[in-house]
Amino acid sequence: MSGTAFMDGCADNCSVDEDTGHQSCEAASPYRGITVELLPDDGEPVELTRVDADEDGAFTVAVTVPADAPEGRASVTTDVVSGEPVEVTIRP
Repeated sequence: MSGTAFMDGCADNCSVDEDTGHQSCEAASPYRGITVELLPDDGEPVELTRVDADEDGAFTVAVTVPADAPEGRASVTTDVVSGEPVEVTIRP
């Protein structure tokens, strides 16, 4: 599976000091220690892995769904809370 946009901060958020005219921009950094979980519709979350995003805020990791995971529909989620949309892609 892979994910994108896992950045903490917003590199395009800038402010200008009215007295000096100096512009400063917030630095964005990739998230570290992202918990990826399987969230069954009927069951408790199952941690699949922890991963660090690269300098572009992306990650690719192979995960295995545990054999004892509940059958049925499920979602994959992360513990990253963000105002920006993140994308997770799952491939067989």
